[in-house]
Amino acid sequence: MGTEQEHPIACTLQGGTYQDRLAWIAQLADDGLLGHERRDLVLELQYRAEVADRVREMVAKEQHCCGFLRFEIRETAEDIRVTISAPERARAEADDIFQQFIPTTGNADPALRRESAARHHQTAAMHSTTTSR
Repeated sequence: MGTEQEHPIACTLQGGTYQDRLAWIAQLADDGLLGHERRDLVLELQYRAEVADRVREMVAKEQHCCGFLRFEIRETAEDIRVTISAPERARAEADDIFQQFIPTTGNADPALRRESAARHHQTAAMHSTTTSR
């Protein structure tokens, strides 16, 4: 059985812990995200080098609670880049999954971001329940 099949499309965080994580990721994005690019089931994030420790911490935490995602980090003196890849079987949820990593500055509405993340969490929980039967 491959790694993709071992992890349900679900976040293991619950309630307040999940909301705290979303707020922490949003703050990291606001503090240091330089840019992002979405290509189908891949999200590329570019952060300022000054937030590298927090980016590495985010990746470690997200790998633990969202084992179905694949994370890769590349660091230079100028920046730190994270590539997040979702498996094909997460295609329907990919927009909501990736939305939590996109910045809240500019035209993005934090309330819409929370709604999108909550939808992902609910969908993931339902998917986990049906796939574990």
